[in-house]
Amino acid sequence: MTSDVVTEPRAGYLLAVVTGPRTRQSVVHAAERILEECARQGATRLMVNVRAMTGGLTPTDAFEVAAHQFPELLRNRAGLRVAILDLAENRERFEFFDTVASNRGLNLRFFDEIEKAERWLED
Repeated sequence: MTSDVVTEPRAGYLLAVVTGPRTRQSVVHAAERILEECARQGATRLMVNVRAMTGGLTPTDAFEVAAHQFPELLRNRAGLRVAILDLAENRERFEFFDTVASNRGLNLRFFDEIEKAERWLED
């Protein structure tokens, strides 16, 4: 089962809302679709709302996605800034993902408040 992705241009960024199961495969598939849309629209700022996704990645899957698959997907996307909006209850999981992604040099951060995510995208 894959996730669904809906994108919408917003002032200063592209919003992508992802729904469905949160598995390693669905996360990577959604990321591929979102990045294709970013390229089509010439977006350099992206907010991905994953609050409606169900389930969670295992620590191993989170590491693999953040350390290997996302860096490969973002390899040719210099300048792209990605804010991921998730639920506060998932903070422990997304902080781990955030740390791994940051250590790999990705310009990606997780937030549980839309206002903070928008401010970070504007910087």
